[in-house]
Amino acid sequence: MSLATFLNKINPRLKKANYTISALLIIILFFVLMVHLSKEVSDLDIWLHLKSGEQMVLYKQILLNDPFSFTKESQPWINHEWLFQILTYTFYNKFGFDGLILMQNIVFIAIFIIIFVMGLRNRNFLFVSAMLFILLLNLSYRFTIRPDMFSALFLVLFILILKEKSKSRYLYLLPFLQIIWTNLHGFFLLGPLVIFIFALTQKNKRLWLVLITSLLATIINPQLIKGAFYPFVTLSQLFKDKFILNFVQELEKPFGLKTLFNLKDWIFYKALIIISLFSFRFNQKRFNRTLFLLWLIFFLLSLSAIRNIVYFAIVATIVIFYNANERFSYDQKLSNEKLTKNKYYYIARLFLILAFSLCMIKNAILNMGCYYYDFDSYKFKSCMWGISPRNFPHKAVDFILKEKLPQQLFNDFNSGSYLIGRSFPLRKVFIDGRTEFYGNNFLKEYKQAAEGDKKTIEGLIDKYKLQGFLLTMCMSNFDEKLAKYLFDNTKWKTVYFNDDAIIFLKNIPENKNIIKKFHIDLKAWHAPKVMIEKLGPKITYPTSFIKRGNVLKEIGCFKAAISEAKEALKIMPNCADAFELLGSCYLALKEYGLALENYRIAVALEPQVLGWRNKFALALYKLGYFREAEMQLYPIIKSRPKDAENYYALALVYRKQNKLKKAENMISRACGYSKNNDFEYLKLWADILLELKDYNKAVRLYKLTQQIEPQNREIREKIRKIEKTL
Repeated sequence: MSLATFLNKINPRLKKANYTISALLIIILFFVLMVHLSKEVSDLDIWLHLKSGEQMVLYKQILLNDPFSFTKESQPWINHEWLFQILTYTFYNKFGFDGLILMQNIVFIAIFIIIFVMGLRNRNFLFVSAMLFILLLNLSYRFTIRPDMFSALFLVLFILILKEKSKSRYLYLLPFLQIIWTNLHGFFLLGPLVIFIFALTQKNKRLWLVLITSLLATIINPQLIKGAFYPFVTLSQLFKDKFILNFVQELEKPFGLKTLFNLKDWIFYKALIIISLFSFRFNQKRFNRTLFLLWLIFFLLSLSAIRNIVYFAIVATIVIFYNANERFSYDQKLSNEKLTKNKYYYIARLFLILAFSLCMIKNAILNMGCYYYDFDSYKFKSCMWGISPRNFPHKAVDFILKEKLPQQLFNDFNSGSYLIGRSFPLRKVFIDGRTEFYGNNFLKEYKQAAEGDKKTIEGLIDKYKLQGFLLTMCMSNFDEKLAKYLFDNTKWKTVYFNDDAIIFLKNIPENKNIIKKFHIDLKAWHAPKVMIEKLGPKITYPTSFIKRGNVLKEIGCFKAAISEAKEALKIMPNCADAFELLGSCYLALKEYGLALENYRIAVALEPQVLGWRNKFALALYKLGYFREAEMQLYPIIKSRPKDAENYYALALVYRKQNKLKKAENMISRACGYSKNNDFEYLKLWADILLELKDYNKAVRLYKLTQQIEPQNREIREKIRKIEKTL
């Protein structure tokens, strides 16, 4: 029997198998979606939402003034998410944290079902599943329990009604849906925006009526007109002062021109841009200007902020489905005849479905198999369901509540919402995640304090009568400069230190008993001993030890940090971060041989981390291996041509080799690429110019360094000598 005869014989069976496996493909897709949606609760703001919902349910009134902070106490608060907060608290009250995950599953599964139905007209299950999987990968970073998910749901509902039911009575549901959306999330303006796009591009007078009534519907909120205009006020503030755009990570742009073609950054977002744009070319005979305008506006929104990628991804997927449906329906007879008559069609399609199914199953297994080690219980914790203890300073807050620390306690930005959720009404916070409520001026002061500005820190202490500081390390952005200032200041004493936070108390009579009982001398700190017998043979990342070690290093307790790194290596002998920590500490202690030894291992384990290679080169330089240091720095500069630190290191090397012109060239580049006037950079530049006998330029730079450190005697003496020479 020939291959062609065999294929013709089994094609009817393959056709039936294709439909069966296609149905299985959809089941797998939604299973993968549920896996992604069922990860542990880790969002920082959820605690603020839960406590707000609890207060509103308990007292049966909407929060119109801030009850949570002592810095903005009782000031008007436009809480445009009050309905979400009540809904969230209701689920939590009934089912706990798993109830919140269940709510998230319901909302996002509803979104995917609606979009799936939109794409199913051509009955191409493989194509629809592939696009929905790309959508899933684009949305996965925002699979958190936030009011944004309801904005995504309502966006899909609005597009569905406007595209499919614009000539039916369903159109008049939009103003009523708008009322609900307005009280769920501040992105409710997307509703009138979508209606406006359809009204502008279609000949349907009823759309203008629905637009006007939907705009009026936005007034139906607790703050009425103020609430309706609040998003506009917030946007105008962002455009006037872009500080918040840089302060909040989700408001950053996804990429610029330099990273546009970088496949490592936002690859699925970029893929969706290309596919959705190509879909208009694919369906050029039936080009839909409504869909194109909708796509264009949401594309521009996504370019403005990371958080808007979710909305663009939804719109882009819907656009792809409509363009594909119209093209396939236009060429349906022709395409069906050509494809189904091809004897290889069904077997090729079956192979693709099986391959794609395996790809999705692998993705689900990787996500389901996510575990991390809890060094408090010496047990592995699954990343699925429940709450993530590693993302919140639960031990530090337990300590605060148990020991009744002073009320006027500074807390960092990331811990505010958790503090509200755990301690209100017993305690109030300094700051939390409501950036628009606190305003630009307050946030600027907070950031300056976090960056260690002495004047700002002292100003905040006096203004708010601060008696303590809670600085958390659950997230990556620990305020090390503020911690360093407090640690060096004898007025402040450390009373708590662990892998989740460090707490300082003011050394005053009111805090005498707590300080006496809990004071920790971090210079004499020794890492907790690892209980190897409980840990067993499993190798796991030593998170707790690395976190504590890095904090100790930043505040100058190098020997204490070394003890943490050594314990970390008992847990994970090939931990590159531990070797880097050791190298960094030995470099600071001027034990350059040990620094070189540990940095060499760190770089060997993680060669892609170029910052470590810079420190490795610095250790070589300190030991007098100038040529070797130079060879290490060249490839880093080639990879990062605008990294000031590498030019500074190379300038040091050239200076030691007496290549002063080259050294001056390198340090001038370092100062040019440095974001701030760095004292060490300017001083080195001035020193090199002095050696080159360029006295006029040298004295100008020394005077600049003097502005940064007015009390520096060495700089004053050099200026005096140069001026005397001149």
